[in-house]
Amino acid sequence: MSHPTPVRCTLPKHADPDPSKQPEKEPKRGRRRGIAALCAVVGAVVVAYAVGFAFFSTHFVPGTTVNGTDVSGMDQAALERLVNQGISGWEEKAQGPNGFSLTLKASDVSLKADASAYARGAMDQNHPERWPLGLFEKTQVHVTEATSYDETALKAAVASAVETYNASATQPTNAGIEYNSDQKAFVATDEAVGTALDADAVEKAVASGVASLSTDVRLDDSVLAQPSLGKDDATLKETLKRANQILALKIPLSLDGKTLATVGSDQLSGWVSVSNGTQIDVSRDAIASWVSDQLSDQVASSDEEHDWALDSDSLAGSIFDAVCNASSDAIEIPRTLVGTRPAESEGAREQGRHIDVNLTTQYARFYDSDGTVIWRSYFVSGDTSEGRATPTGTFHINNKMTDQTLVGADEDKDGEPDYRSKVSYWMPFQGNSVGLHDAPWRSSFGGTIYQWNGSHGCINLPSQSAAELYSLVKVGDKVIVHT
Repeated sequence: MSHPTPVRCTLPKHADPDPSKQPEKEPKRGRRRGIAALCAVVGAVVVAYAVGFAFFSTHFVPGTTVNGTDVSGMDQAALERLVNQGISGWEEKAQGPNGFSLTLKASDVSLKADASAYARGAMDQNHPERWPLGLFEKTQVHVTEATSYDETALKAAVASAVETYNASATQPTNAGIEYNSDQKAFVATDEAVGTALDADAVEKAVASGVASLSTDVRLDDSVLAQPSLGKDDATLKETLKRANQILALKIPLSLDGKTLATVGSDQLSGWVSVSNGTQIDVSRDAIASWVSDQLSDQVASSDEEHDWALDSDSLAGSIFDAVCNASSDAIEIPRTLVGTRPAESEGAREQGRHIDVNLTTQYARFYDSDGTVIWRSYFVSGDTSEGRATPTGTFHINNKMTDQTLVGADEDKDGEPDYRSKVSYWMPFQGNSVGLHDAPWRSSFGGTIYQWNGSHGCINLPSQSAAELYSLVKVGDKVIVHT
């Protein structure tokens, strides 16, 4: 180690007095004394600096801390002893925001230190030439290379402490997208940092303290768990743009070329949502519910042979696809055939008010005077296999009665009527033996039942149909029975 070269001051030699300049003799002597004093001071400072430099070449300069421990004036050997004495009782206390605290002992992480290497590493960072500055400022030295510890144990200890703390902490909130009813638009919501900690960040800070034998580690807000999605995220911005494009759609729903309804923001705001700030979700169930509630009755229709209903599933699927694709193309409302009836008898609408009884189709219709069908029903006519077919021809309702018992003939000659049937509605049209009535003993009507399990000649009706007909028919109404 080199030493600074001493500064030497050479005083001027005395010159022979000049008789001609004797008046200036006293001022020259004063200047000489001043220069001499200055040189003495400079010399003393230089000597003091040199002595300090020599001392602090083997000792830490004033104001020096090694990993937080004051080692001012201490030599390398003294620091070694200090490390050896303190390692067994070493304890680190890490304190973080919002009350988080973790205490680690040397035994918790199998902490070891090479005191000689530690002290040497610290001394290598000592700067003796700056020793005077140490009187006025602090010098912080950090040494980490001379320590070793069980990283797995440290990781587990930190993870356990952070998990316990985070159980009651507020988690960070990502930025998101939600519908704002006041603005009638989707808007981005701010992200927010909570009080939960990032275990990796805490571990890094604590590990740094262990490596440097620090006993007090202060954790700042940088160890807080951060939101993973911010309001300025490019994907979030693009998602927000697309969500509002969908919200602006106008999708016409037409039936037979006529617009029946239009899907707009009022509906879309309830069907569309954004999850995780980047995923647009469309509720098919919500669409299906709206379709059923709003359109079923409008679309349902019947003619004399067909019953049509809204194909809810198909329409909901088409609307769903349109929304997902941000398409505003018109959608034709699909219908499905839910019921059929036998064809009307030819010319029936021109016969005026009458009941048309078609034995071939086993179907009856009641026409009003303007040709409008005011009642219809399947029935079972006379059993053709037993020779009891219902008579054909034009007849008229000759009576209306309720709660009657129909009594059959004694065809088997046993002295008793072949049947006794109680009915609620009796509307005879051929004498009092053939008519229309309810048949509560039957569960099926129409088809070919009449060919093998028909009536004794009457027109058997479902109870509800018989009640409806009874309320409409009048005595004298025409009845046309044909095949």
